[in-house]
Amino acid sequence: MNYTAQGFFSKYTYVKYWGGIEAFYPTKLEYHYKSPYLKKDLVQEVVQKCHENKIKFIARFDFSKAHESIFLEQPDWFYRTKDKEIVNYNQMVHTCVNGFYQREYSLKIMEEVIEQYAVDGIFFNMFGYQTRDYSNNYYGICHCESCRKRFKAMFGHDLPVDENLEDKVFQDYLTFKSVTTKEMLERIHHLVKTKNNNIAISTYHDHKVDIVRKESNTAIDRHYPKWLYSASENVQSVENSWKNKLISNCVINAVDIFYRFVGVSKHEVKIRLYESLASGSGLDFCIIGVFEDYPDRNNLEAVKEIFAFHQKNQEYFGNFSSMADVLLIKPNESSSMKEYLGIYKMLKEEHVIFDVIKKDNLLAPIQPLDKYKLIIFPNLSSLSENEWKVVKNVQGNGVSLIATGQSFIKDEANQNMLHYIFGGRYQGVKSKTRADYLEVRNKKMFPSFHDRDWIFLDGKFTKLVFDQNVRLLLPYIKTSRFGPPLKELEVITRVNIMGWAGITKIVAQMFIFHGILVTSITSMDLRTIKEFYQT
Repeated sequence: MNYTAQGFFSKYTYVKYWGGIEAFYPTKLEYHYKSPYLKKDLVQEVVQKCHENKIKFIARFDFSKAHESIFLEQPDWFYRTKDKEIVNYNQMVHTCVNGFYQREYSLKIMEEVIEQYAVDGIFFNMFGYQTRDYSNNYYGICHCESCRKRFKAMFGHDLPVDENLEDKVFQDYLTFKSVTTKEMLERIHHLVKTKNNNIAISTYHDHKVDIVRKESNTAIDRHYPKWLYSASENVQSVENSWKNKLISNCVINAVDIFYRFVGVSKHEVKIRLYESLASGSGLDFCIIGVFEDYPDRNNLEAVKEIFAFHQKNQEYFGNFSSMADVLLIKPNESSSMKEYLGIYKMLKEEHVIFDVIKKDNLLAPIQPLDKYKLIIFPNLSSLSENEWKVVKNVQGNGVSLIATGQSFIKDEANQNMLHYIFGGRYQGVKSKTRADYLEVRNKKMFPSFHDRDWIFLDGKFTKLVFDQNVRLLLPYIKTSRFGPPLKELEVITRVNIMGWAGITKIVAQMFIFHGILVTSITSMDLRTIKEFYQT
């Protein structure tokens, strides 16, 4: 069972699985597998009871799989590996966004439900392209006939075999996934809103939905350190990006999908729920099963306490006005997330008040960008021509800018704007930086490095030649020899044309992958940087 928004103990919204993999209602559709345990129309009773008690009802669907009996009759509707194999997990066969079951038949199922039941919303679990089963086994890119034909028609070549970010064909595939996923969401939106404009649409995507669903969860095999700002970031990146969307950040009780009936620490649950509230969301908590006989009840009292607190004080939550003067841009590329999250963590732990907006919302921010004193671009590979116009405009209005990582080097147009805004000409990326350093010259700017003159580099380093009017703050020291020890000091060379630079008017540029911002420069230094550029 799943309780969202202000639900659970305060009982305002109830989410229940309805159909897709299996129909939990008496469907009349031929290819919607009906649960063998269905004895009556229990769903109708639940909807009626919810509305009698002023509880909103959201129908939960999952079209990522369908029963194997449907596959036997319609084999072309389903996901295929590159070897044309299917994925059958406990009699449920994986479907595909471009296959008939998701693309067409799912709409028939939704239409049947909307016409038959007075639902207040619909939610889609596991929406989009799925390449793993529940046991986390990886099967690769879908090569069903529908995917093959649509990709070929769109890009003129065959699907990629592997997920390789350096491969141009795979980059096309990422575009293909984005375009086809958004197209499917638009078709869902058209169907639902045509039938009833008051029905809310929700899934783990922000396109054409009313409620963006996210999760704060854990996994046994996930790398440490544990990301403790999951709920804050999930909520903030939606709350600061759209006025017309709600965010429902689901706090998953289970320690992992494999252990659905054992919860994480109650302290972790409390952190996630309070972060959601503090960031502007309602509350959303999830267990698999029912509360009465759930085998791990250790967290339930803490959850009940927080829901009661929210109910008592809800007039103060959910309608905040931002006081932030720092803006962090959230990249689209997964390869930039480490940089983004590192800066996010730094700002949080220094207690800098900041907003987050998705990069796609730069052209339509909910607040004027020139209200901020500082905007940070973490490893953004490119901006569009119109986005650059926005950046130039806010720069002209006195807003300070910081860019990090391999920002703005994707193509010649972005490299030209990199030079125009930050005063540095792109010279390529240095991948091997072990034994490379930056020199700390300005101790006032970096007070935490008072007794440390060098800081190390690790990861990719973007090489720039800066204009004469650019003041270098962290000059680059070329690769030093680190063995044998007696030879080390012979090869140290300072290079003043590269490194971290500040244009003395209003902008700054740091070109490090993640070594400095995440692991070397302290939060105190970031605040100092901000104050420096305000003067």
